[in-house]
Amino acid sequence: MDVKEWLVRWASDNLHEGYADTQASMEKAATDCRSAAEEAGISLSSLDAAADGDLAAYLRDFKDNILDAPGGN
Repeated sequence: MDVKEWLVRWASDNLHEGYADTQASMEKAATDCRSAAEEAGISLSSLDAAADGDLAAYLRDFKDNILDAPGGN
């Protein structure tokens, strides 16, 4: 699995519950994601590259456009 696939899977599995759509919450999600990535052996630079350079913004967009969209996960 490449880093982008890992990131999409992490976001799909983890953003449903417990993260409000606020900047502070998305920063917490990014911190949690970075910790999980390190545990999975993924470098933070690879993770940031997969998130187009801004992990919190990527996660917010993912939540807004994928999870919170009508018919989303």
